[in-house]
Amino acid sequence: MWGILKQHLQRAPDGTPIDIAAVAAEYGVEPRVVAILLDQRQHETYRRALAASMLAVVLVLGWTGEMLLSHWKGSQLLAALEFAPFWTFLTLVAFQNAWLNWQIRERRLGSARQFVATADSLIPRRP
Repeated sequence: MWGILKQHLQRAPDGTPIDIAAVAAEYGVEPRVVAILLDQRQHETYRRALAASMLAVVLVLGWTGEMLLSHWKGSQLLAALEFAPFWTFLTLVAFQNAWLNWQIRERRLGSARQFVATADSLIPRRP
């Protein structure tokens, strides 16, 4: 059902609220079931964003500690450059899940720019 609901969101223009009653009627279920599904999905995105953020913070702290405690040489610079893609990936995963969490919480589709501009916090919320 989430796949169909996601398609419903993608067909709607930005800023259009999710019509829970219409989605429920399309599947022949009660609106309460669709609301529960949205809450579950919001909880999943919250956990994913939190896990990716925490892992990124732990990696940055570990990397910073390693860089401060060791003597700088050519291999240290290489290690710094090798670390950047992992941190970037985790940051993007956390951002994407926080953005999806915001869309579900607001019950409307919105661009990343709208998310950054209008969200009261970039940290996702529990349902």
